[in-house]
Amino acid sequence: MIALNRPPAIYNVGRLMNSTNPTVTQVAKYDGFGKVDRQDVTIGMLTDTTTSVRDATAFCRT
Repeated sequence: MIALNRPPAIYNVGRLMNSTNPTVTQVAKYDGFGKVDRQDVTIGMLTDTTTSVRDATAFCRT
């Protein structure tokens, strides 16, 4: 069942969730504002994680 009072960003409609090629894997997770909340990029055995923190007005704090 879909709650109609939630913004479409919660369901990740039309958003890039992951991208993979033989060298790199990229995974994106979104917050309730529809902005990238966490991005993981893996090259070989190494993973780089970038996170963002937003306040109630969706202003990015990090």
